[in-house]
Amino acid sequence: MIYLLIYWEFFKIGLFAIGGGLATLPFLDRLAVTKPEWYNHEYLADMIAVANSGPGPVGVNLTTTIGINVGGILGGICAVCGLITAPVIIVIFISTLMKNTRENIYINGAMQGLRPAVCALLALALWSLISIQFTFSKDFDISSDSVLNLRNVLSIFVIISVNIPMIKKKIPIVIYMIFGAVLGIIFKL
Repeated sequence: MIYLLIYWEFFKIGLFAIGGGLATLPFLDRLAVTKPEWYNHEYLADMIAVANSGPGPVGVNLTTTIGINVGGILGGICAVCGLITAPVIIVIFISTLMKNTRENIYINGAMQGLRPAVCALLALALWSLISIQFTFSKDFDISSDSVLNLRNVLSIFVIISVNIPMIKKKIPIVIYMIFGAVLGIIFKL
């Protein structure tokens, strides 16, 4: 029964996470609230770091990790199958439709309308990452005398310094990972 539940939860995420792996983050964040026995926000934050450093799509890596955490190897397989079922069906349907209606103004309008929705989902994913860091991280201390203590300022600095250059895509991603790991080690000292 747990395997069917895992499949169903990730099927729903795959159905609405338009825009790639990062678009799954708000849904995975919500799943941490609705299924706290599966994982918590701190676990999700750690798995985001691991999933980004591993090969393959981030959403599939996260889904696999969570599925394995909940139901073992079979749980990971069910989670991935659930995540990819809806997008595969949708892509087959849309590609068939697009092939036959390439010049249809309504179809083209619908595709253009999806672009801002995907941007919004990606912005929500970034917001989810930021809120996970500042809400559930032990490193971000809002109970201290000043929210702007050194550790909090450094966390904000890392987020800004990694995300702004990443938009321009001039530096290889592995440099960001090394930079973040080094700063993470320094923060823990």
